[in-house]
Amino acid sequence: SLVFQRLHIGRVRGPMSPRRCMSGASGASGTRKKAVELKQHMKTYVQQKKHALKQQPQGLNMTRAGAVRAVTPSSSSSTAAAATQGSTHLSSSVIIRDAFVPAKQAQALRQHFLDTFEPKPASLSAERFVWDYWHVPDQYTLLRTPADNFFRTSGWDEIEAALIQFAERELGCSAMTPVWLSCYVDGCVQHLHADVPHGPWAFVYSLTEWDENTRPEFTGGETQMLRAETLDYWRGWFDGGAAKMSETGLNQDGIVEMIQPHFNRLTVFDPRVPHGVREVRGTRDVRKGRLVLHGWFSAPTPFYEGALATADGGLEDSVAEIINVALEPLFSMLSDPDMYAPIVGICSVRMRIGAEGGTPTEVRVLASNLKAHPGSDDVVEEQQAVEKAIVDALSSSGPFPSSEGHTDITLPLVFE
Repeated sequence: SLVFQRLHIGRVRGPMSPRRCMSGASGASGTRKKAVELKQHMKTYVQQKKHALKQQPQGLNMTRAGAVRAVTPSSSSSTAAAATQGSTHLSSSVIIRDAFVPAKQAQALRQHFLDTFEPKPASLSAERFVWDYWHVPDQYTLLRTPADNFFRTSGWDEIEAALIQFAERELGCSAMTPVWLSCYVDGCVQHLHADVPHGPWAFVYSLTEWDENTRPEFTGGETQMLRAETLDYWRGWFDGGAAKMSETGLNQDGIVEMIQPHFNRLTVFDPRVPHGVREVRGTRDVRKGRLVLHGWFSAPTPFYEGALATADGGLEDSVAEIINVALEPLFSMLSDPDMYAPIVGICSVRMRIGAEGGTPTEVRVLASNLKAHPGSDDVVEEQQAVEKAIVDALSSSGPFPSSEGHTDITLPLVFE
């Protein structure tokens, strides 16, 4: 089923709800007629879409249908600008943003950490006594502390704002859980696990002294994630994997994806995918260990910017109604098992409405971790078909009213 709520008019950060909440204008006959036409069009078009997707090359690093870069923000903040540069999508489950914030700002956070733990035997500063040694046998071993309490005024507000802005603009999430600061020294590890209940996206932001030119004084420390091929191992076996394995074998890098915690790198991933941190071996000095901020982005919420947004962060009634009219037949189609396989996950879409109105000038998938039922003939094809159906429905929505400038609308669509 799809968790869908008709667009809220008065606020942008209200939580999503499974209920259908009527809001906005009652809807003119013209927009209702548009909905009927859209539904008829999609019924005749869906098989063509699926056939076209079959012709596309498949693979872990393939660009998904409709997936493009985020719209450049209007904010003049340097932190905001850095936080919305182009991302690298390693797969539908992993997004990497290098140089997440200005280097000077990231370095200030790390320097505060280094100064706090400078080896002074006579120092009795209370700031040094912050660690929770978190040890769960055969699962977790690491040092951790609440990030906001540790950094306080040392640039924390700017980093927190950058994370929230990324969540809103790129993922359609309006909140994040309290952030942990964690340090890994010799023997620290997170074995494979999944964090399902915390939010649709997890993140790790690295303050570790590690980049292409600087290697840390330890081994390990990479974020590990099971590859899609591993999670669907036997399908791959029957689809030619057995022959390939007889030639090359199967090593760790073919089972687990390794993501290095480079300095100032933000890694965002689907927390449903089993993941962990490779055991750190080497240094016992916290100043030289794996140092990261981590948490979860939550509360998927529509987000509006531009001329058609209201003063309190909502959306004009007529605009919301047009979008709702376009989405309702789409959701009806996606619920038809004869047309689409069952899907779970979140797909966040950005649509831009130009000043001249009419149909959207741009509709694109910002981030998607949709997963099709494993019984599907081709799970990648099914996931892409749903993403393309969403883009097509919103691309043909309208006509929108003209305004004094363009409007960007971020819509997170949750399937569960």
